[in-house]
Amino acid sequence: MLSNKLILLLVVISVSCQSSRRGKSHQVLEFEIGEKLLDPKHDFVFKKVFSDQDILLAFINSALNENFKEIVSIDTEDECPSDTKTEKIIFFDIVCKNDEMTAVIEMQYKSEIFFVQRSLFYICRRLSSSLHTKGAYRDLKPMYFIGISDFTLFPHKTEYISTHKILDVKTYSNDVPYLTLVFIELAKLDKLNPNASALESVVEKLSYFLWFNSQKDDYKAGLKFLMNNDDLVRKAVDAATVSLWSPVEKEIYEQSDKIVCKHEDEIEAALNEGKNEGKAEGKAEGKAEEKAEIIKRMLDSNVDFEIIKTATGLGKNEIKQLFETLGIAIPSTSILNT
Repeated sequence: MLSNKLILLLVVISVSCQSSRRGKSHQVLEFEIGEKLLDPKHDFVFKKVFSDQDILLAFINSALNENFKEIVSIDTEDECPSDTKTEKIIFFDIVCKNDEMTAVIEMQYKSEIFFVQRSLFYICRRLSSSLHTKGAYRDLKPMYFIGISDFTLFPHKTEYISTHKILDVKTYSNDVPYLTLVFIELAKLDKLNPNASALESVVEKLSYFLWFNSQKDDYKAGLKFLMNNDDLVRKAVDAATVSLWSPVEKEIYEQSDKIVCKHEDEIEAALNEGKNEGKAEGKAEGKAEEKAEIIKRMLDSNVDFEIIKTATGLGKNEIKQLFETLGIAIPSTSILNT
């Protein structure tokens, strides 16, 4: 069982207040008798699936049309530090590296109007911070971003996978190969209604898995077909199957999922009240103050910071920025200052 402190820390997990196209909570698919397959778009499940090196490497190579031989490091809690106190602190879902490149994968299941702009901002910041202070420009390595959305980004495009590079406007040659963005719009699969048996590439098969459309009658049959014919898909499905998880993994998921639903209800209620009374901003600020106070009490109780970071997804800089915004004093002896 998790400690009471760790469970309490989970209440500070932040969530978006924008609604998903299929409802607020993630779906669960009754896959086999007694087997529950969780929605792989859920943050915890997504990171569990794609932190597997075999799955991640095959997915990246397929999505980018590359042939990287290995991944040297995988980070599911990556923080891109800000240069000043006023700059945005950036967290990435998954960041992986080898000697040739850095690849960032971001899963966004909540509808976000400016996801493309935010993605570009994120990856440019990551690219600019990839060189050390005294690093030579010749050491700059290509940066790849794979953004997966559960909503439509480019309504004028029919295809659900699009690749964006820096190209010469006359020759269309990629002479500046340092920045590539790939977007996968899972929502478009609703209309495209792909036949699982016709899927060939790894990115197509894993996108079908991430689509997770339990409302579609033949989705389960299609996923079973892929599992029976592709070991990589089977491995991904196993990673999202509850019965194969450890007790700690199950409890973290259950607690975080309950908290996400609770906070979404609270935020929605606050927004509705704000629309009627003009107090939405005050409500949001009150919630932020409440969360900050909980974090402060945990810090005062000398809870190991790695536990706080793992449970909340918040780094030291982000917590300090939150405290400073709300005017909460940070003691000089605080672990936040180390």
